[in-house]
Amino acid sequence: MSKHSELHRLFCSNVRDRRAKLNMTQEEVASILGMSQPGYAQIEHGTRVPSLSVLEKVARALRTKPTDLLTPNGKKSARHV
Repeated sequence: MSKHSELHRLFCSNVRDRRAKLNMTQEEVASILGMSQPGYAQIEHGTRVPSLSVLEKVARALRTKPTDLLTPNGKKSARHV
């Protein structure tokens, strides 16, 4: 069994892709989240598994919905609240 689930790898990839699409640095996102850049980098690299509350904060910082970070290719979910 692999160290991380497929969903965790998908989340990490989508977070990196979304940040790049917004032309934001890890430091900028970390600052919005109130955490250190190395701490945020651990989330992107998959060495730190965020809690649900942190996942929500990451989504807000990246101007998207949490479900979009958990969907293949970061596609927008069909239903938006």
